[in-house]
Amino acid sequence: ELPDALSSRPTALANGWLVPLKIGQVYFVDPDAADPLAAAFQPPLQPGAEVRWLPAATTSELESQAVLANRGGGLYRLQLAKGGSRPQLAAAAEAQANDYQLTSNVAITGSHVFVGSEKGTLATFRLPALTQTDDVPLSGRVVWGPFLANDVVLVAPDAGRVHAIAETREETWE
Repeated sequence: ELPDALSSRPTALANGWLVPLKIGQVYFVDPDAADPLAAAFQPPLQPGAEVRWLPAATTSELESQAVLANRGGGLYRLQLAKGGSRPQLAAAAEAQANDYQLTSNVAITGSHVFVGSEKGTLATFRLPALTQTDDVPLSGRVVWGPFLANDVVLVAPDAGRVHAIAETREETWE
């Protein structure tokens, strides 16, 4: 049994599920029995604080890794670190969005991570270090996506039009 409620939907990773909890911990669990397969990841937190995790993303280029963000602007590239008697879910890289909250799913295409921001943009970060790059302007706040579709990220802002954004951060169609 997990020690708290889910903060976001689980994400498939390797042979298990990433399960983010409101207390901030992110578990890596067996999909059949929900038993932990690795020691949980715990970001730094103030006592009693809850973390509002956003849905994570994985990609075949990041074997046994995922990118997870929270509404407070924190972004983490998590990996299964082997060592000792038990694997550990650990941050291989982390970043903080520039002075704004993140609000949507995380999506990855090629070497870029995309996540909606409260400013009505797609915040973008370059892998593997999660270096923040220029935001992609949108016509409003993200209400759907971003989701990976072939080699573009699809996203719909509240203005109602779907945008397709390439890894280069260029809009390919609207």
